[in-house]
Amino acid sequence: QLTMRQLDDAIGSLQQAKADPKHRSAAARYLGEAFAKKGWVDEAIDTFREGIDSHSTNDDKLALELRYNLMDALEAKAIKEGDLQVAQDAAEIASQIAQTNINYKDIRDRLEKVREQVSKLKQTAG
Repeated sequence: QLTMRQLDDAIGSLQQAKADPKHRSAAARYLGEAFAKKGWVDEAIDTFREGIDSHSTNDDKLALELRYNLMDALEAKAIKEGDLQVAQDAAEIASQIAQTNINYKDIRDRLEKVREQVSKLKQTAG
């Protein structure tokens, strides 16, 4: 387990690495993960989206990891804030991952879980 000081140091290094176009997407993956570990969900979401936008393909390992992490951060935000739109965004990303690679990590279970969250939030809103 990294200490907060180590995490802050890692964030600084990853921000520098993200400046290099060759490493931008990979650095964004790890930077987003570091923000998420600090509990900075909005920063993690923004960073994962930047990584996805700068990555040249949608179906390699890094692309799947960036989208999976984005889904995870969106789901956490949706649960914390009770935000239906954010939960729907997470469900959409989970669906895209499942359509690309049904065997990726635990995507089947996560897709079902996030869809249940969407249903609960719709009931609460309605």
